[in-house]
Amino acid sequence: MVVFPIFAGANRLLVSSPRDGYDINDYAIDKKCGIIFRVRGEEASVCFGPILNGGDSLLWALESYVVPDTIYSEDGREWIVTRLEDLAFHDCYVLKSVTLPQTLRQIDEWAFYACWALEELHIPAGVNRIIPSISAGTTGLKILSVAEDNEVYYSEGNCIFEKSSGNLIQGCSTSVIPDDVTTIGEKAFSSADMGADGHLSIPESVVCIEDWAFAGFHTDTGFEFPGHIQELGFGIFTGAALNEHDRAADITVPEGVTKLLGTFLTRYPCILIHFHPHWQK
Repeated sequence: MVVFPIFAGANRLLVSSPRDGYDINDYAIDKKCGIIFRVRGEEASVCFGPILNGGDSLLWALESYVVPDTIYSEDGREWIVTRLEDLAFHDCYVLKSVTLPQTLRQIDEWAFYACWALEELHIPAGVNRIIPSISAGTTGLKILSVAEDNEVYYSEGNCIFEKSSGNLIQGCSTSVIPDDVTTIGEKAFSSADMGADGHLSIPESVVCIEDWAFAGFHTDTGFEFPGHIQELGFGIFTGAALNEHDRAADITVPEGVTKLLGTFLTRYPCILIHFHPHWQK
């Protein structure tokens, strides 16, 4: 049995069945805005539910939201909110702010996908699992941070790092990668849009870029590998646009690469991958 702490000033939300034919033992809805919760045992998670809520326009007009730490039904049942599922806030285009509860333990991939207006994302201390890329498509994100007392992750330069490995596991359009980072993790910058003037510099300390790290990445100012890269993962530039108006972008694989997994895979034929003569022998 999982025991959850009781927090002062707990944020409790009264919920009900989302629509006729759906059992509140499976799903519940915040009728004020259309947010759907999946309930299991004693726990609840925010899930992507435009079908369950009937496509409620309230969801698409949501500008701010405080995720409750507890939801409860009219008959007195309660569930602790511990997770944001895949696509939890998908396409909440005008969502500017979201407050996450201290009870939260896990944030799944694409939880805030296409939340273009979201300006800040603060990860609570209790979160012990993040599945990148949680911030894909958050083009307006200015601050990405983790609570200082989080035991698994820390943040610096609008990047999230895993404490045990030091790997960069999540970035965003305003990230500044610190000079001591050695590994950019899987999907870390997936669907990040640097905007017209933004530029992401990869420090010389980076020696490994893992699978899909820059899938869907967009920048108008070009992309350059540091010379010390040793390992390049699979599909790192899938769907990437690396120059203004998709004009030809030249990328040269550094001489020092000793491990090259699969292919760079990109749907943009204008991105030209050049291999150092070292690789052509």
